[in-house]
Amino acid sequence: MWMTLLSLAIDVIPAGIAAALIVALLGKRMFGTRKRRCACALFAIYLLAVYSLTGIPSVTNLTVDLGFNFVPLVGMAGDAKNTALNVLLFVPLGWFLPLLWQEFSTLPRAALCGLVLSLAIEILQIFTFRLTDVNDLIANTAGALVGYLLAKPLLKSGFGGEGRPAAPELPLLLGLTFALAFLVQPFISSALWNVIYK
Repeated sequence: MWMTLLSLAIDVIPAGIAAALIVALLGKRMFGTRKRRCACALFAIYLLAVYSLTGIPSVTNLTVDLGFNFVPLVGMAGDAKNTALNVLLFVPLGWFLPLLWQEFSTLPRAALCGLVLSLAIEILQIFTFRLTDVNDLIANTAGALVGYLLAKPLLKSGFGGEGRPAAPELPLLLGLTFALAFLVQPFISSALWNVIYK
C-alpha cells in the first residue's frame, strides 16, 4: 500500500507541479480567473494521477501486448475490488467536467467524455503490459456518472459552470498532461527512484 502511494507521488507530484506552472503561465487569457486556473491545475494533476494508475505507455517503455477482454461483465463480480477502484478513479472526472465547463452540464455529455477518455486509455494500454478490458471501460464510465451526480447539487446552487467552453481548454489539458506523462515523467521518476535507492 505504502509503496503504491510512494510510486504514485513520485509519478504525479513533479509532473503535477509542471502542469500547474504551465496553467499559471498560460494565465488569465486562457483559463480565466485565478480560482478557475487553480481548478484547471487540480484537474491536470488528477489526469496525471489517472495516467499513472492506469499505466499508459511512456517514451522509455513502449511494448505491444495484445491482451484483450472484449466480453462485457464477465469476471466483474469476481474482481469486485478492481471494479470498485475503476469506478472511484473516474468519479473526479465526472465531478470536474460540469463544474468547469457548461457544455458538460448534462449527464449524457459527462458520461460520453468519461467513455471516450477511458477508451483512449484502454487503447493506449495495448502499448503496455496492461490488459485492454471492456469491463474497465464500463466501470470508468460508471465512475464518471457517479461524479456527475455528486456535482449536480453544486450546479443547482450556482457553483461552477462559468460558461467557458471546453474547447480549447479541455483538449489543451488532456494533451498537456499526456505529453508530460509520456515524455517527461519517466525521466523524473527514474531520477527520483535512483535517489531513494542510493
